[in-house]
Amino acid sequence: MTAGSAALSPDRLSLSDEHSRSMRSAFIEDDGRAAWLYLTEPGSPRICGDCWLYNAVPAPAQRDFGRGETPVVPRTHTDHIAPRDPPAPDTVRFQWSGDGHSVAVFFGPELMGFIADAGPRGHSRLLSASGPYGSPMDESLYAAVFKGGR
Repeated sequence: MTAGSAALSPDRLSLSDEHSRSMRSAFIEDDGRAAWLYLTEPGSPRICGDCWLYNAVPAPAQRDFGRGETPVVPRTHTDHIAPRDPPAPDTVRFQWSGDGHSVAVFFGPELMGFIADAGPRGHSRLLSASGPYGSPMDESLYAAVFKGGR
């Protein structure tokens, strides 16, 4: 595994990491509306999975898809309705599964989200309902994938 890279503007977080065996990359992107974790196909920049991490703006009451804009998760899918400030880059860490086909992200000691087995949608700490944004945190799946329980 390689060391990640980081960039931070006053209100946007951008981090990345690559698994040396699977050749998959993971990156976090905060575009000022929402922050998402992305996972790529092996050796390619093509995204195969995503995981919502937080809204950087207040959660709308319902879906609010702007053309070409990153989705902001509505109150129908999260109890976290206030905007969240990005974490300091030095407190963010990626964790890869042994085979490099799954990735998790931590803000400090807190598991914020993960993408398991290169699935299209991840599991997020701040989601309260499953839907087009992913699924709520699944600690047992996390343990099985990242701690060798399966």
